[in-house]
Amino acid sequence: MEYILWNRKEFDIIYNCTGINVDDIPIEKRRYPIAAIICILLGFIYYPIYFPCIYSFWKNRNKNPCYKLLIYLSILDIGILWLPTFSAGIFSLNGVVYCTSPISTYIVGCACLFLWAAECCADMILGINRCLEMAFPNISNILFYNNRVYIWIIFCNLYGLYWLIFIHPYIFNGLTFEYLFDPLIGYKDFRMELVTPRPGLGESQKITQLRPALTLQDRDCRGLGFAGVGMSGFGAGFKEDLRKFTIHNTILAVGSPIIYSIFSLCVFFKARELIDNVSKEEKMVFIQVFIISMFNTSSAFAYAYNMNHPDHGIFPLMVAHFAWIQIHGFPPVIYLTLNKTVRTDTKILFGKFFSLFKTNQNKVSSMVGHT
Repeated sequence: MEYILWNRKEFDIIYNCTGINVDDIPIEKRRYPIAAIICILLGFIYYPIYFPCIYSFWKNRNKNPCYKLLIYLSILDIGILWLPTFSAGIFSLNGVVYCTSPISTYIVGCACLFLWAAECCADMILGINRCLEMAFPNISNILFYNNRVYIWIIFCNLYGLYWLIFIHPYIFNGLTFEYLFDPLIGYKDFRMELVTPRPGLGESQKITQLRPALTLQDRDCRGLGFAGVGMSGFGAGFKEDLRKFTIHNTILAVGSPIIYSIFSLCVFFKARELIDNVSKEEKMVFIQVFIISMFNTSSAFAYAYNMNHPDHGIFPLMVAHFAWIQIHGFPPVIYLTLNKTVRTDTKILFGKFFSLFKTNQNKVSSMVGHT
């Protein structure tokens, strides 16, 4: 986002659609209707079951700082779930690429950057919290209790803001059914390049030239190159983004197993003491966090692989995309299945709604009877 904030001239070059006719690539090649409809349906399934879980976390937030982290993580999940479900589904049904909807795809991409980075960071911190809580409770008290958990939440937000401000946004591309750094992947052989004016020329004398752009087959389809002659500097920018993205996903994919492996060793050497001190509820919360972290790990591996191996067809892309959906959509299923507290609070909440509905229905019936 730094280009649009402080470097508008470069932004106009990188995100330049001048001379591009989107319809040169038929809309049939930019649409995946079956996958898109499944994504939208999953969004409608997952969203409603999130809210009773958040209600339960909020109700128990003072019991343990992990509930505050779960509230924060759930809010991030709710904020990002619409991207791989509703957004990707609607974009795909309409054959959207950057040049068909530049404003909406750019805004969606910026939201994706912030939410994804913050969510991954929060997931790692939650895993550390759960492991410390069970293996080293004194250290956990020092790091997370007495509102210190909010320091970690602020850190997650700052990390997300770094990605939002200093990394090119992910732009949805209907050709590959994924979000990419390079907004102009897959266009035909030519486009109009806006060339930076020579010294002494006014803005009105900016030169516009027709320059050949590399085709989808001739360049890396993940943003390692940039269309047009003399644009290597911007291609390097996408390479740097890809490098940071790969490092981020590698840390996520490797870090979570390392954290839980260390915890497993601690459990092995302190098994009797841990079993005596850890409640059943804490054990179940740990299992839930572990499963969610493994979803993040598998998706991070899939996306890192696809970003660095772009020519393996649509199937790996679909696997990565639907794994991404499960990261943000499946947690409430895990909570409702494995967390007795969440299940109990959900039953109470639905009982209240049912009683309220029944009371209102009786009032309406009595009013109709009097008339």
